[in-house]
Amino acid sequence: MARSPSSTKLARTAPVSLTSPSERLEKKVFAIGDWVRIGDLENFTGQVKFRGKTQFADGEWYGISCVKPYGKNDGSVFGVRYFDCAVNHGIFARSTNLTRTEAPHASTGPTKKI
Repeated sequence: MARSPSSTKLARTAPVSLTSPSERLEKKVFAIGDWVRIGDLENFTGQVKFRGKTQFADGEWYGISCVKPYGKNDGSVFGVRYFDCAVNHGIFARSTNLTRTEAPHASTGPTKKI
């Protein structure tokens, strides 16, 4: 049986201007791949996967793939896919709600004193 094409639309990522890291920091502009903290919560971190206009609201939005399932989606909103991530790991935010951070370090688990 032939599979029908997906009805999910694919959004285009806005072109990222080639600015230096210091210029991006001053203007609060983030690039695809940057690690960010969302809001004031220290553990609410993720990686920028989308930057651009959306169909669900005006203005520029950043699509973040969260490290933990704190998100509201999987990178799609109302049938339009903006980026890919696990279910409940995707969230959209404005640059004013983002702060640049370091990539999370892999946990090696609890340590024992000998």
